[in-house]
Amino acid sequence: MLGLGVVLWAPITEAGSSELLVIVNSQNPTGRLNASELRPIFQTSKRKWDNGALVEPVNLPEKSVQRQVFDKAVLGFDPDTALRYWIDRKVRGEARPPKKLTTAAAVVAHVASTPGGIGYIPAEGALGAGVKVIARVSGNQVKNP
Repeated sequence: MLGLGVVLWAPITEAGSSELLVIVNSQNPTGRLNASELRPIFQTSKRKWDNGALVEPVNLPEKSVQRQVFDKAVLGFDPDTALRYWIDRKVRGEARPPKKLTTAAAVVAHVASTPGGIGYIPAEGALGAGVKVIARVSGNQVKNP
């Protein structure tokens, strides 16, 4: 029997929907964000929300279609460009990439339990408690939720 707040997700693979939901902790006062507002968050150059909380972005694995769709729409990066970008940042001693989680369920759980958490998940399935949608990524574009 499943308890309240349990969300079931299919594994993140090469197949599946390419529509994504960008989520934040439900207590975060941030409303909708567009690609130019999401970009510095996921490039880890924006470190605080407007309310002063630390921004804590999380990514899905590099090989997942969802990560590739997100990187293209938000950062303008294909997989090779993304890899080179983070290697360059590391060599220069600059900010590290967002933490990487392996499943959508892990992203939801992290964001729900982290006041400054932000991540993205496939659009299928239920969100569960503790998160809210601030943007959608579809067709390589960031849209209002």
